[in-house]
Amino acid sequence: MVPVGMTPDPMLTAGLARHRADDPGATARCYHHVLQRANDHVEAWHMLGLAHVQSGDHANAPVLINRALALDPRHADARANLGLALQRLGVTP
Repeated sequence: MVPVGMTPDPMLTAGLARHRADDPGATARCYHHVLQRANDHVEAWHMLGLAHVQSGDHANAPVLINRALALDPRHADARANLGLALQRLGVTP
């Protein structure tokens, strides 16, 4: 359950904690909550994509990470994780 009145940044922190605890469902809910309140939140898009990589949803992960990169093309961690997502899909340069 999402706490009422939480602003995006504390919810991102909650998502990161759920991510570290390997709780993919709660992780995704937290990141989606952030994006509902701030659709241009680069880190939420990036981390949601990474959560999809880690849960095995390799097809959707690059789409989500690319949303982060569209907002901030210089986001180095997102670029690295996009490479990981593409590698897991079997895409090679």
